[in-house]
Amino acid sequence: MIRLLGRAFLLLFSSSLVLGAQTQGEIVPESVPTSFEIPENWLGWTPARVYEALGSPEEVLAVVQQEIPEAIHYYSNFTYFFWYQSRVRQIRIDRRFQGSFSGLKMGLTRKEVVALLGEPLGEGDLWVSYQLKADFFPRRLRLIFEDNKLVDAYYYRSDL
Repeated sequence: MIRLLGRAFLLLFSSSLVLGAQTQGEIVPESVPTSFEIPENWLGWTPARVYEALGSPEEVLAVVQQEIPEAIHYYSNFTYFFWYQSRVRQIRIDRRFQGSFSGLKMGLTRKEVVALLGEPLGEGDLWVSYQLKADFFPRRLRLIFEDNKLVDAYYYRSDL
C-alpha cells in the first residue's frame, strides 16, 4: 500500500514538473469549457467519449514513469487527461485555469477550500487530499497550494 501511495505521489508531482512548461497567455477556444463540474464518470472514459465531450486535444504528450509509458492529452483550458490502457485515469487542472471546477477556483486559500469541501482525508504543508464518492473504483482529489493559494488540482483513480 505504501509503495502504491508513493508511486501515485511521485506520478502526480513528476507530471506536474513535466507539464509545467506550457506557455503563458494562451487563448482558450470557445469549444473547450472553462467552467465545469468534475463528473465522477470522466475517470475511465475512452478517448472517443472524451473527444466527443471536449473535442481533440491541443497537444498529446508522452512520458515514461517507472518504465510505464503514459499518454497525456492537454486542452487549451489548461486541463490534462492522463491515460492508462486507453482509459482516463487522472485529470489535472493547472494554475492558469480561469474558470471553476466543482465549486473551486484557482487562487482560493486553503481555508476557503476547506470551508467549501470540508475536512480533508489527508494533508501536508502544500497539499490537501479528499476521498470522493465512488461506485466502481476509489477516486481522490488532491489540491496543491503555493503561498497558501490553490495552484493545481488532480482528480484521479487512487487504485492505480
